[in-house]
Amino acid sequence: ELPKTRPTILIYFDPDCDHCQKLMKELFQKIEAFKKAEIIMVTFKPVEEIAAFEKLHNTQKYSNIVVGTEGVGFQLRNYYGLVTMPFTALYDKKGNLSYSYRKETLVDDLIKRLKNL
Repeated sequence: ELPKTRPTILIYFDPDCDHCQKLMKELFQKIEAFKKAEIIMVTFKPVEEIAAFEKLHNTQKYSNIVVGTEGVGFQLRNYYGLVTMPFTALYDKKGNLSYSYRKETLVDDLIKRLKNL
């Protein structure tokens, strides 16, 4: 269930992945551009690793960011047919998929697409 009041960004990531770390660094450097969006970050890693990730990026201070794990069920990974990470999907405020990044997520492009929703 995606929120239906504002655009949503879904990021499937691995905290240990170099490409994911690059995305997170760029995203948090430009976090103000995402204040009108809901950001859902999902990994398959255990809760302990998520806690370390949240502490590193201080995600608790952002009311629009939710970080969680799908565990080893891989429901999201299987649903989207994910092979590489990070995977980023942008949904409009009605919950319709607007765009997805299957390889590298370009933060500036994501910001541009978000503004156009």
